[in-house]
Amino acid sequence: MHNSLLRIALVAGLFLSPFPALAGGSLHVQDTVAGIGTDAALSGFAAGGSVSVRITAPHGVRGSYPVSLDAAGGGSVRIPGGHLEEAGDYTASLEDGTAPTRFRVLPDRVSAGTSTVAADRSDIDPDGRDEARVTVTLRDALGNPLSGRPVKLISSRTADAITPRTRETDSRGRQSFVVSTRLPGNIILRAIDLLSDTDLLETIAVAVGMTAGMGGDTEEGVYAAQLIRKARAQEFDVLAGFRVTADPPEMEAGGVTSITIRAVDAQGRTVENYTGTIAVFSPTDPDAILPNFSEKTGEGSAAFTPKNLGQKLIALSVIFKKSGEQILRVEDRTDPENVLHGEARVTVTGRDIIDPKYRIQFTSPKPESAVNAFAITVEGIGPAYADIEITGGAEDVGTETDRDGRFSVGVQLPENQKEFTLRARDQSGRYDSGNVHIVLDQDAPKVTSIKFTPDKPEAGSNVLLVVKTEKQADVRLTLNEQEFALQENAQTPGIYQTLVTAPDEAGDLQPVITVKDGAGNVTEIRGTIRIRAKALPQVQNLRAEARPGAVDLQWDPVTQEPVTGYRIYVSEDVPDNFLTIDHQDAIPGVTIAKLRAGIKYYFAVTAIQDDRESGKKSDVKVATPIGLRLDAVPADGALDLRWAFPGGPVLSSYVLKYGVVKGKYTEERILNGELTSFMVRDLLNGIRYDLQLTPVTVTGDLLTDVAATVEGTPATDQTGFHPSASEELPFDPNEIAPADDLHEGAPLTPGSGVPAWVLWSATGAAVLGTLTYAAHRRERKRMLSFLRTVESQYRS
Repeated sequence: MHNSLLRIALVAGLFLSPFPALAGGSLHVQDTVAGIGTDAALSGFAAGGSVSVRITAPHGVRGSYPVSLDAAGGGSVRIPGGHLEEAGDYTASLEDGTAPTRFRVLPDRVSAGTSTVAADRSDIDPDGRDEARVTVTLRDALGNPLSGRPVKLISSRTADAITPRTRETDSRGRQSFVVSTRLPGNIILRAIDLLSDTDLLETIAVAVGMTAGMGGDTEEGVYAAQLIRKARAQEFDVLAGFRVTADPPEMEAGGVTSITIRAVDAQGRTVENYTGTIAVFSPTDPDAILPNFSEKTGEGSAAFTPKNLGQKLIALSVIFKKSGEQILRVEDRTDPENVLHGEARVTVTGRDIIDPKYRIQFTSPKPESAVNAFAITVEGIGPAYADIEITGGAEDVGTETDRDGRFSVGVQLPENQKEFTLRARDQSGRYDSGNVHIVLDQDAPKVTSIKFTPDKPEAGSNVLLVVKTEKQADVRLTLNEQEFALQENAQTPGIYQTLVTAPDEAGDLQPVITVKDGAGNVTEIRGTIRIRAKALPQVQNLRAEARPGAVDLQWDPVTQEPVTGYRIYVSEDVPDNFLTIDHQDAIPGVTIAKLRAGIKYYFAVTAIQDDRESGKKSDVKVATPIGLRLDAVPADGALDLRWAFPGGPVLSSYVLKYGVVKGKYTEERILNGELTSFMVRDLLNGIRYDLQLTPVTVTGDLLTDVAATVEGTPATDQTGFHPSASEELPFDPNEIAPADDLHEGAPLTPGSGVPAWVLWSATGAAVLGTLTYAAHRRERKRMLSFLRTVESQYRS
């Protein structure tokens, strides 16, 4: 009973628990800034029910937020900014750990109140070697460190050396500096965040050369750092002017530079109590972008506050637009009779940048273009009714704009140059064209290729013209008194193309292609293009049937238009190298005779009507004429004949005829019907022979309709006749059986003609004679030996 209750409780718990998390949905949380709330969006879950979203901060769980899902299985919940005050990477997931996702909380902007400046020591010696390490820590209002931000540490005295140890703040928001000096006294250090131009509220003091007095061991440097600044004796006199420095001092036109303005007295010391507003302007570049620029005055401005301590850094605030050495000037105009000022010189390189509203625009010639003569006409647009001066030519030329600001004036260019720089300015110098570079080009443009596709277009069809020449040219086609402009290919500059329609009448046309470059040089090319008459319909259903030495062709007649005949395309062994035969008859069939037997021929047909023809050939058909294919290979005093019989009746032999006069055969040979090659020997080298091979059936019929002829000339280094070695028969003539259709009494092929018993008798007689002769000699030798023995005994 207890187990049953437990099972029921488990099942009820499963049904009461939410199931949406099992649906495989997704969770997404947007990135945000520290202290600002964000939304967590859910989608793809089961409809209805609820889930909880858990947020985990970089250093622990921040909270869990319930979400009610709608009918589409989605929902959202707001995560309050109070739970997102710590910057870093957060993790969001459901309570059971599924559907995890990451989002980032970024630190807020720099806070001047929470950021700090600290030094590792409060006093240093004035020897230039003793150093104090100062650490600036940038934080936002919630105390999150800000990394990757450059900081400027500024001393209250110009004689102090400050060296940054790192270029920007690290991951903990810290940037370190080293401070040293040779001037005794007190150093007041303050820091500025360069990206936001924020001055940190906290400053520190470092005592220099403050040693213990004889009356005690109190460190005067520490005591001095605790004094109120304005209670200390001033180390400067009244304001005498300003010192301005630019960082960097060299830049390209359009680049950004930072400036430092320091209020100084007559001795060059910083006037730390200076507060006032100064004007910032450039007498050499009226279009320069300046800090706090005013359209009304045409100048910038900068205000000193007590915390600046007489020195103000304006980061990334000045942009010069003219090249050359430019002057940046600051003025304090509090007393008009005694204007205090300072200036810095900045070297600007590159091309001038002119405000569009003050630009004089050249319309001809255009910048970076070419001209083809030294005498040119300069046209442009500028301010209305203004006196304009054009410089850069052989002489400066003046002109005046009309009410629309347009001007046109002739300019003579120096004849000893190929490149020129023109410039237009008004008398006030405010309106300017900047440097306009042009070059002299008197060479006609070169045309690399001209191609019409198709090269022989059909009347009324589209024709593509492609011209290859130099880039940015004006290419035009004149055809049949109509002009067409070709467009340059954006992907392949220098390639121009256009699509035109061929005239409706056939004939030869003379297209004219004109190419004009930017300098005005012109190249004109004339050509000829043939327009074909409109094509006839294609011939359909071509059929080819092989005959002895010929092929019969049949096809369906063309009925859509009247035709005067058909053109037969014939090719031997190669399907695309056709010869043509015109069939001047509208009958849809023809026999092509005098073809070589055993050779594969390809056929196609087109319809013709005067100078018109089918636009496409018919389907290609293949046929091999019936008959022998006979080849003659030259040899030394001989011709090697090779042939192939396509099949059919059974052959008993071949009749080979040949001679030195075409059609007259003086020699004849009977060859076995099973042969496929034969060497004709004892011929004269260098003499042409005409040969004919005719098959013979077993019934004795000559198949003259499939007979093959061939010409051959024996060839070797030797001339005339000389005998050659005979060739062995490829079979035993004694073993040639009679044909199957002969009667049984037919005699066998005779042997050699000498009976075998004659050979055996001659052999026996020779052996008997040899033996008799040998016995006679042995008997004679015994007799001579006996007589010599008797003679020797008698003499003794």
